[in-house]
Amino acid sequence: MQLWRGLPHYDSRAKLSTWCYRIALNTAISWRRDAQRLKRMPPEHRHGTETLVGQQHFSDEVALLERFLATLSEVDRAILLMYLEDLTSEESAEAMGMSAGAIRTRLSRIRGQLRNWEASDGT
Repeated sequence: MQLWRGLPHYDSRAKLSTWCYRIALNTAISWRRDAQRLKRMPPEHRHGTETLVGQQHFSDEVALLERFLATLSEVDRAILLMYLEDLTSEESAEAMGMSAGAIRTRLSRIRGQLRNWEASDGT
């Protein structure tokens, strides 16, 4: 739906796939903020929406990744997820509105954080 709404604002200088990824990323971040807000509301004010993530059983590796992702900022989380989806630094940079060098630097720092996090038993 967000892609459809944003179509009149599409700038043809950007790759369509990158533009779509950026909209999907922004939509996901907004959805996550709304979900966090919902968790802080008293139960009687909630609309009974359950997340699919809470209903699924994940493998140990995915659960470990989710715990690590929770330690990252929204920007770093997005960069890591784009990396895991095999986007190039240039594609990630375009989606995030950053330089490719900044993306590579953040990925290097995220790897360091992961090493430190693993060394501390993932807690």
